[in-house]
Amino acid sequence: MVLAQLPLARTTVDADGAARARPDLLTELRRDDATRVVLVHRGLLGVAEDDGLSLLPVADVPDAAWTAEHVLYLGREGTARYVALVLPEHLGQERDCRRRTRRHRRAAREPRRRRPLRPPA
Repeated sequence: MVLAQLPLARTTVDADGAARARPDLLTELRRDDATRVVLVHRGLLGVAEDDGLSLLPVADVPDAAWTAEHVLYLGREGTARYVALVLPEHLGQERDCRRRTRRHRRAAREPRRRRPLRPPA
């Protein structure tokens, strides 16, 4: 995919500096059905099945996640507004630990494969 085809990579997205100064901006964005949310976790962006950026409707984001520490206003394009929802770092750690533990157990059960020695030439 060409960089210019990625959502938010175009120069038509306005940083909307005037809106950033409003104290009620997060509430306004939360109530606006045109707001789209991109998920960010451990520095990675949410990607859709078609390899494009996954932009969720604001209704798909739980109210508890909608905090000033986790939501970053990215800007607007026409009537659509974009925010990034930065997910907590600890999400997925339990799953990652289980995977690591299974891998270590499997490695401990399986004998190490050695290559047969070749006679000197």
